[in-house]
Order: sequence, then structure tokens, then C-alpha cells
Amino acid sequence: MLDAMAELSLILKLYRLPMRQHWFKILLFVIGVSLFSMCMRLYFNLTLLDLPIQYLIFILFLRIGMKIKLHLSAFIAGTGIIAYILLQIGIFAVGRMVVDAGPGLLMENSGTFVHAIQLISDLLVLAIALFMYKTYRGFSFIIWPPHDFFKKEDYFSYQNAPVVIGSILSLVTVSLTFILLYTSNVTGFIIMTLITFGVSYYCSRRKDYDDVRAAIEEYRNTHQKR
Repeated sequence: MLDAMAELSLILKLYRLPMRQHWFKILLFVIGVSLFSMCMRLYFNLTLLDLPIQYLIFILFLRIGMKIKLHLSAFIAGTGIIAYILLQIGIFAVGRMVVDAGPGLLMENSGTFVHAIQLISDLLVLAIALFMYKTYRGFSFIIWPPHDFFKKEDYFSYQNAPVVIGSILSLVTVSLTFILLYTSNVTGFIIMTLITFGVSYYCSRRKDYDDVRAAIEEYRNTHQKR
């Protein structure tokens, strides 16, 4: 549950989206996705499918539970999950300097070292999310939900193309995560996640910049007419 709460907090605060107004939905979601993950890993032995399906569940929650448009839900969920994974890998790398542990531990579900990595990762991510909230940091191009779903979206437009590209990259990366870790290709995994997060970060910065530029142009045009 702490894992899911940390990921969702990072997703929402990276994009300055509300949490307090949806606390009950978030609580139910955290409980549900935690039970799902536990069943996938411990009872069905489907660890390889756990994260990709979790990614889809996060998207559905953002779309249905928080009323955020689908392509934006996919984009921010992917960016947040990839960022969380990178932080966790960083903490794992530091932990290996203290404890003699091989990369195979990334596929384990239990053990003192695994639980310690998870706990430290979750607390660090929650602290980052709180810091972003208190200091008004994060990307602001996504308007607060509920969104207008009657407006037709052109997913290949200049405004939406970066978001769609980032979403596809995130889906591919999340889908391949456990396959790369299962084959102990940690280096390839880190390179892929860094590239994906870099693209998502760039797209987010570009969207923020485009929104600011559009607002300035609208303000300028309004005053010129006057």
C-alpha cells in the first residue's frame, strides 16, 4: 500500500494535480492495486506481468476515478512510474555497496534487503512529492480535473504528439522492465529507463513552455485589440 501511495503521489505532484479532494478514491485504489500486486506475485507467480498491468490500472484510475483525459493519464502515469523505478534502482545500487547483493534480488518479493529498499524508496518518494507540493514545483500544463471529454482530441497535433510519444515509450519500458531484470540485463534496463524519463521530462517542459507562450500571445493580442 505504501508502494502504491508513493507512486501515485509522485505522479500527481509531478503535474501539480489534486490529492486531498480525492482522498477516499485514492485510498480505495491503493488498497485494490496492492491486493492485485500481491496476488500476481505471491499466488499466481506472474511477476513479469505485474508492473505492466499495474500501469494500465493506474491509467484507468486517473481516467475514471480522477476524470483526467486518457492520453494525459497514460503520459503522467508512465512518467511517474519510470521516475519511481529510477529512484528505486539508485537506492538499490547504493545498498549493494553496503550489502553483498546481486542484481537477481530485483526480482525477489521478500527478504530484509528487499523490504528495506522498498521502504526507503517509498519514504524518499513521498518526501519528494511533499516537497514539490510545498514549494509549488512540478509541471502545470494539465488543467485540474474533471476534464472536458466532449471535446474531440487530435492526438497527432503539435500539442498532443509529445504526450502520445511519451506514453508509448513509457508503456514499452514498463512492459520490458521485468524481462530485462529477469535476464540480469540491468545496464540495458537503466539506459532504457533513463532515455524514457528524459523524453517524458523534455515533453513536459515543452508543454509547459508552449502553454506559457500561448498565454502571453493571447494577452498581447487582447491588449492590441484594445
